[in-house]
Formats: sequence, structure tokens, C-alpha cells
Amino acid sequence: MPSLGIRRKAPSRYGVVLALALLPLLPALSALADSGSGVRILYPPSRSALPDGPVRMIVAAPLSLRLSGTLDGRPLTLSRLAFADTWQTPGRLKVTDALIGDRSAAALWVASISLAPGNHTVVVGGQRLELCRPKGQAPAGWTDFYAHRLTTNAKLDCSGCHEITDGALGSAHTPDACAGCHDEGSVQLIHRHVSEPLGNCAMCHDPHGTSRPKMLQDTKEKLCSRCHEAGHSKG
Repeated sequence: MPSLGIRRKAPSRYGVVLALALLPLLPALSALADSGSGVRILYPPSRSALPDGPVRMIVAAPLSLRLSGTLDGRPLTLSRLAFADTWQTPGRLKVTDALIGDRSAAALWVASISLAPGNHTVVVGGQRLELCRPKGQAPAGWTDFYAHRLTTNAKLDCSGCHEITDGALGSAHTPDACAGCHDEGSVQLIHRHVSEPLGNCAMCHDPHGTSRPKMLQDTKEKLCSRCHEAGHSKG
């Protein structure tokens, strides 16, 4: 066949060098692309120092997305829960509203994580989570994570607090959801407060875990000032 006179230009030396330089960055670039998929790790935050025993990891993702994950390169078991119609009202889950967005189009994926001492890596939905279980205090740059311990049954079961019907996550009615472990007398004694305003436990606590002892969402002074004048605190 006669030549058409078209000459293909060989890749420039600089182009080849640039391509080789980008090869080590491909995993990071891939993770950045996946981060636009709407996957959000809600609990625990990255660089958390976890206590001994299992802790819940909770991930939000678009309803249509199927997630898989690994812990230190090994498959991680994830359970999927959509939001029940009764749990889709905006503002019902204020701590995570901004991350989850429209709950009618979102699902939660939950795993039970129990770590040996040392550093660990979880990857789920393109998101990377750095965790550790220290033998003593949390290392510099890491934050202790405080959360409810799971039941003696190692299988994660959110139904201990939430209504769950046909794989759909319903509300956790407080204080009833908490009363099984925290009786009214003890709650009043610990908080040094009459019980009625304490009924909305999630007003001050995040039962899924926080970086503050007692799973407080903020400092006691700031939490008390939501109802009282600034500076009021029972200690």
C-alpha cells in the first residue's frame, strides 16, 4: 500500500519523563477521583486512636453504590442499611446532616473493627482511613476516639438502639433507647440536672463516638450555654 506521507511523531523525551514521574501518583489520583463518588466515612475520623475491643465504622454512600473495603489489605465485612422513611426528615441527625445530605438517596455501610496494637489502614469506597490502637496514650498527632462498646455479640447490630425494619434504619428514640443501660436516677446524678431537659441525649452526646470523653460533642461549657448563659457549667 503506498505511503500517504503521514509521519507519526515519536513521544518527546520530556513527555516520557513526565509520564514516568506520574506513575507513583496514580493511586493517589485514583483516590481523589473516587472521593467525588459521594462516599463519606462518618465514624471514626482518620488518625483516631481506638480503644481495645470492637468499634463501629459507619460510612455514608449514594443509595445505588455497592461498597467493599479492606482492613490492612484483607477484606472487611460491611453491612448495608438504607434510611427508613421515618428517618429521612432533615435535621433528625444533625451531627452528620452536612455529610450525608439527602438521606432518601443515601445508605449507610457499617463494619465492626477490632484492632491489634499498632497502626492500621482501612480503605473503603476509595477513602483511606488511618487508625491505631496504642498500648498507652495516643501518639502525637493522633486523637483518642470514645464510643460505646459493642455488645458481647461480636456481630454488629444497630437494632440495640435503632428501629430496623427490612434492612432500613429507623430512629433511635431518646431517652428510651438509652434507658436500657442508663436509668433516670443515675442520669440526674451524673449530670446534676433535672431529667426533663436531658431527654434529648443527642443534644450533647454523639452515641456513635467523638474525640471527647463521654462522647460529648463539644466542651461542657459550650454545651451548657445552649440553654444557659455563657459560662454556666455544673462541672
